[in-house]
Amino acid sequence: MLPAHWSGTLARGMDLEAHLRHHPDDEKTWAVYGDVLESKGDVRGELIRLEQLASGQSETDAKREKTLKSIAALVTKHKKTWSGDAPGELRWKHGFVVGLATRWTEESAESLPRFLASDHARLLHTLAITGFGEQEDAFDEEEFDEESGVAISTVDAAISHPALKAVLALDLSRVITLSFAYCQMGEAGIELLAAAPALGGVEQLDLRYNFIGAKGLARLLDAKFLPSMRVLHLQANAIDAKAAKAFTSAVLPKLEALDLRQNPLEPAGAKALATAPFLSQLKRLDLARHDVGAAGAKALAAAPLAPSLKTYWRALHADPTPWPGEGEVEDDDEGDEGDQAED
Repeated sequence: MLPAHWSGTLARGMDLEAHLRHHPDDEKTWAVYGDVLESKGDVRGELIRLEQLASGQSETDAKREKTLKSIAALVTKHKKTWSGDAPGELRWKHGFVVGLATRWTEESAESLPRFLASDHARLLHTLAITGFGEQEDAFDEEEFDEESGVAISTVDAAISHPALKAVLALDLSRVITLSFAYCQMGEAGIELLAAAPALGGVEQLDLRYNFIGAKGLARLLDAKFLPSMRVLHLQANAIDAKAAKAFTSAVLPKLEALDLRQNPLEPAGAKALATAPFLSQLKRLDLARHDVGAAGAKALAAAPLAPSLKTYWRALHADPTPWPGEGEVEDDDEGDEGDQAED
């Protein structure tokens, strides 16, 4: 029996699917969706019911073993069909592929478009492209220069850029979390990404270790799809103090989490970030004191951050212990009384 508030179009399943892509841990809605599936003869409705039953049974419940055996039998029988021959590593939820991670190769270039366009991808919300071409990239994190934020790319642009264009031409309308982490796409790759017309539904973007630099960041922040972003991972992207100035005019009304670790922001970059119009709405800011220095920590401690983040940066600013490589840092705002501003 469907609850009254899931009547009409919701009961037919399409709005349920959109809801579950955005809220994959909403088990109450999964239960409703399971009823819809069972009414259509889809055995995943039974799987949802059994898996939810098992989650509520204690380890000592004699009936739990029977439930688990029923689940295993269904999965063994149907899993290959449910996968739709999706390439790469798959993440599952109640018999549906909800996450996929793959390299872009000749093989995946044929199978991934078919999968994304199929009904098998109806609840897919996360897509990670882990590299381009058949050969694994030779990038070594240990060779990354944290001080400069720069590493020598081992990715062949002649392979990666056409591949990136092909990825961005796919039907990504269902994708909410998109990752190109460690793809080392550089400034030219970010230009392709920022111009992509089909990313309006993406809310979480992972661009760690892509070395986009100042021009790449400015172009990214100007992309039409950026205002819908809630989570942005920019770790290790050669974002220095000059690049950080782009944050001061960035329009990111929905941004909740920003990752800027391993970028050489230094104090000037931190001060620019402290004036960003979106800063007060952040629930998470991943950044270390050695990325910004003592004066940078002071600027962030005085910025209009959420209370929990302000407490964190006040604690770092108050810590007299120099970080490795930081040495005796002169505070160029000496005498400023504003570093302990009230929330």
